Amino acid sequence: MDYAMPRADTLPDMHIESHPVPTKLNPLGAKGAGEAGTVGALPAVIKLAVSPLADGDVELHKRLSIVLQIIGPDAVPGLVAEMKNPAPKVRARAARTLASMGVVAAQAIPDLLELSNSAIDSDAEAALDALRAMGPIAYSLAGRPLVNTLLTSLFTERRKWAAWALADIGVPGEADSSRVVDGL
Repeated sequence: MDYAMPRADTLPDMHIESHPVPTKLNPLGAKGAGEAGTVGALPAVIKLAVSPLADGDVELHKRLSIVLQIIGPDAVPGLVAEMKNPAPKVRARAARTLASMGVVAAQAIPDLLELSNSAIDSDAEAALDALRAMGPIAYSLAGRPLVNTLLTSLFTERRKWAAWALADIGVPGEADSSRVVDGL
């Protein structure tokens, strides 16, 4: 080698000092430490939710649902992006994950409807999961597209899935059911 590898005994002595100056902007006097370490957290949670690791693991699925509900609407765009993934299983898992988030995922209804209308055979599972996801998210938002699919779809399977999804919604309260029917 042309040069020596630096070692602890070849480095100069270092003296580290700290001069803390609390901020006056909050009662703790704490300053931001940077959030660079948290930037990858949401994509990591979303990738785990749509990975085969989440299949069949009820406890992991519950925990992911809770975490994504806490994160809230910020998690929806990442899952919507996964519904456009080339792998049909990933699209199906993304739809199921959105369903597990409940009302927090309401902004995904148009994307779930788009996925449910896919005419690609490999999307059958994803289309079913997209239709079934709409019920748990918000029946007041999903009722109309599901009934429309039930009444107008040319595909028997798709009409059956829409009926299942409507059944998953359950019976709304009296005040809510009139809103759904009025919306039709």
